[in-house]
Amino acid sequence: DPHEVRLMPDGDSLVIAMGGILTDPDYERIKLNLDSMQPAVILMNRHDGHILQRHEPSNHQLSAHHLDVDPAGVVVIGYQYEGPVWESPPLVAILDSRAGTYRELPFEEAVRQRLHNYIASVAVNPVAALAAVTAPRGNAVALFDYHSGAIKSVVEVPDVAGVLSDADGFVVSSGRGGLYRLDLAQSRALLLGGTEQHWDNHLTRLSGV
Repeated sequence: DPHEVRLMPDGDSLVIAMGGILTDPDYERIKLNLDSMQPAVILMNRHDGHILQRHEPSNHQLSAHHLDVDPAGVVVIGYQYEGPVWESPPLVAILDSRAGTYRELPFEEAVRQRLHNYIASVAVNPVAALAAVTAPRGNAVALFDYHSGAIKSVVEVPDVAGVLSDADGFVVSSGRGGLYRLDLAQSRALLLGGTEQHWDNHLTRLSGV
């Protein structure tokens, strides 16, 4: 279940979020191995496929789905928890690819509950030293310092899914319609328009546009 892949700053390696979920090709939404999942975050040489690093979540039901990487090779990973709904495990991890260290961020319980065990997208803004993770089930975007792990704010956006960093911070999309810019100073979302368009999980910047 490889879900998201990014080219690392060295140009020679890829970082891959492996969900660890086995599905039937004819019924892709049916999960067959929730008791024996093997999620991981993989660093792989893109030329020969050699595995350089492999890191596993603290709980085998924390499915590694989404990630982003900064220019120094620090990777922020978002999980989707396939365990009991009443539990609230850590949902974000940090990989320092240079040091080979992997740690999960222990957000306070109130923040973890707002995320509803489901991270839909991740974006890193290295200029602001912030990362954003979206939680559509909780209608929330969590902004945090990805070096210290400190939460800066949680902003409410309906059915928020896609997120992209830009010069002013972050832009997010809503499955109910609309693109929003996050006002980092005021911890609020400002509607940019496009409410007639309903968006899925990802936003991608096109070069030259």
